[in-house]
Amino acid sequence: ELSDIATKGALLNNDGSVKPLESYWTESFNVMAWKGSTAFFGSAETATYSSTTGWNLGNSYTWNPGDVLTFLAYANLPSNSSVSRPTPGTQILTHSVNASVSDQKDIILGYYSGTGTQNAAEHTITAPIKFYHPLTAVRFRVGSVGAISINSITLKGVYQQGTVTQSASNADASVWAASQTFDFTAAPATATSDYWLLMPQDFTTGSPLKVEARDTGGHVYKASLTVKWEADHTYDYILNYSPQIGMTFSVSIASWVNVTSTGIDLQQ
Repeated sequence: ELSDIATKGALLNNDGSVKPLESYWTESFNVMAWKGSTAFFGSAETATYSSTTGWNLGNSYTWNPGDVLTFLAYANLPSNSSVSRPTPGTQILTHSVNASVSDQKDIILGYYSGTGTQNAAEHTITAPIKFYHPLTAVRFRVGSVGAISINSITLKGVYQQGTVTQSASNADASVWAASQTFDFTAAPATATSDYWLLMPQDFTTGSPLKVEARDTGGHVYKASLTVKWEADHTYDYILNYSPQIGMTFSVSIASWVNVTSTGIDLQQ
């Protein structure tokens, strides 16, 4: 049976607040396991959480001490994304960034490979699966801009579609392969409003990130940023403007808030 789960990085609400550990798991997460190249589960399982019985699978499994198992999991998948597992120990997330901020989701991918941690008293073995954020959280807020009023921000040429392959060599799901770009436009954020859940991207080599801000009178202000967005990080930009200097930005960068629980237990 499943009793609990260990996570790295709490899920974010769109407004940047952290969801309580158990509340965002109350729906379910998808998990598959292998012993070497052989499926340990007959097929992918859906794990569901109960406050009285903890985590439960649809079937029961026996894990022999010393066996090396590999687990892959995912949760919080939006409708315009998919996960495939073409080979044992590998899962591929195919993702398209939703143009609507309110429809974006903080996807998480989980990985563990090992013999687990035995609990002789309970006759269980714990698999400490860690979940990682393959996306990056970005928002642009308006700071000091004088008399103008900014009503939209456009990020030119950001990744729209791509894939990330999670395996032993990319367990944290941080390395992406992008296949398409687009111009992303949204209303400026506030201190309590939406983060934009985008794909990691490096603007420090090649062309910089081009940012356009439009005011209520239709005037467009332009700037370029040499930045690198990494998976599992948040980037909070403040836009400032003066006629003498033009548009400038400051940024606060942080890793996702980490939350740890006790792990997945499978009966010996």
